[in-house]
Amino acid sequence: MFTTDQYNDLPKEVLDRIPKLTGQIVKFVVGGKYYDKANKTYRFPYMTAIPKTDRIVDPKTNDVYPIANIHNVSSAGEPIMPMVYFDHSGHIIIRPDENGRYPANDLLTYQYLMLCNYNGSNPYRDKSAKIYFEQVNDDAVAQTKVDAKSFSADAVKAVAQLKDDDVLLLAAQLGVGEAGDMTQVTRLKLVEYAEKEAQKVMSAIEVISNLGEYVSAIEKALEVKSIQLDKRNNSYKWAETKQEFYSAPKGLSAEAANASLARWFKTTTEGASLFAVLKNTLG
Repeated sequence: MFTTDQYNDLPKEVLDRIPKLTGQIVKFVVGGKYYDKANKTYRFPYMTAIPKTDRIVDPKTNDVYPIANIHNVSSAGEPIMPMVYFDHSGHIIIRPDENGRYPANDLLTYQYLMLCNYNGSNPYRDKSAKIYFEQVNDDAVAQTKVDAKSFSADAVKAVAQLKDDDVLLLAAQLGVGEAGDMTQVTRLKLVEYAEKEAQKVMSAIEVISNLGEYVSAIEKALEVKSIQLDKRNNSYKWAETKQEFYSAPKGLSAEAANASLARWFKTTTEGASLFAVLKNTLG
């Protein structure tokens, strides 16, 4: 940084916060994006200016250092501090020339932008300061999008590979589909849902894939006749009182109906309470 008696007299540990430029392009984007209804597009505030001075604090020593976007000094010894403008596209881009070198003034501006509190991406910033802009990591953004698409593809594949009974269980878990839908119609709806809500789908599949404890308890309760399953409508009732407490989706096999009840025991407050009662009946 360009140092004067008043500005940018920084210790090495503060300067070391600035990532070294090694030929990469650095992009900053201004805040305040808004939707232009007339032209149906997003725009940025026109010619937004960043304050050209700031004060930063060394968190280790609490020392305060005035900094500024100084590019030179005048013949009178006054610091020359050009304003930092984001144009109508909302960006400032620091890029090397064909030889991999950065223009001197761009390098000075980069150093100021990385240290000042107006940069929302600065981990050392004073969080009470107004955020004017953030650094854009195109590689990270691109990787995030790739990862999201990959995860979405995994969720779609997982839905496609489910057994028919598990399709109905998953649909019930997520509230997807309607009563009376054919299984493959429900599967298609789940695929469409997985494309948008991959995390929810994968979490729900995890739930219905780990019901062993609950299914075992249900099978034992049916065996000792503490509960009964009416296979005509997949309803469960307490053997002693004949009170119905759960009805699985119609069309499920007895095994899948047990899994449906197990899912309800595992994922709902009422179900968890009744599962505790069920376990007590088993001793």
